[in-house]
Amino acid sequence: MTVPYLVPGGVLVYIIPQSRVSKGVARLLASRFEHIKVFRFPDPEYDDFRQVVVFGVRKAGNFLG
Repeated sequence: MTVPYLVPGGVLVYIIPQSRVSKGVARLLASRFEHIKVFRFPDPEYDDFRQVVVFGVRKAGNFLG
């Protein structure tokens, strides 16, 4: 993930297979981003790829990646 390269206030657009959204991924996103929204791809694209898109705004603060 390129989180270290996103400036505070920057917008994350993260496309990921739904099955890969683990507790660790959720924890990382919640700790470093605010205004998080997750959307499932519409049918029939979801059936083909089973992906979601995550939007979030990078929080201000000193994070190590």
